Amino acid sequence: MRNNAHFDFLEEDINSIFAMFDSFKRKLTKFIEVFLIKKQIYTLEHYDIDEQNIDALDKYVKKFEERIQEDILKINDPEFDKDYVKLTVQISKEETNIKHYISQSYDNMNSIEQKIRLYKKFKNIFERPSLKKDLETYYNQIVES
Repeated sequence: MRNNAHFDFLEEDINSIFAMFDSFKRKLTKFIEVFLIKKQIYTLEHYDIDEQNIDALDKYVKKFEERIQEDILKINDPEFDKDYVKLTVQISKEETNIKHYISQSYDNMNSIEQKIRLYKKFKNIFERPSLKKDLETYYNQIVES
């Protein structure tokens, strides 16, 4: 007959284990964000959207990818976090440039039909929430005019 095994864990041990899981989850979330950014870059390249900004963005993502391949499972890596922050700052700058590109594209069109076609094209291309929000704003302006 087998005795029921009982594991005694200290509360600190349990908290430490869950903290490690939480750290790992945050790191995975960052990886997913990077993969989504990479996917967006490929989509933008396919549609030849603002090539200069896309090349700059791709350069930063590739640099970050090289960094994460060093030790992907190291949970508490302050260098990873620093690199991720740098990447997100650069993404934000490039997003601003893309927003400017979108704005110029709309400003260069005179007909409502052209603007709606452009809106539909951009809506299928852009996946980032802030870009989608700007597109909705442009669409509302088109409909109101």
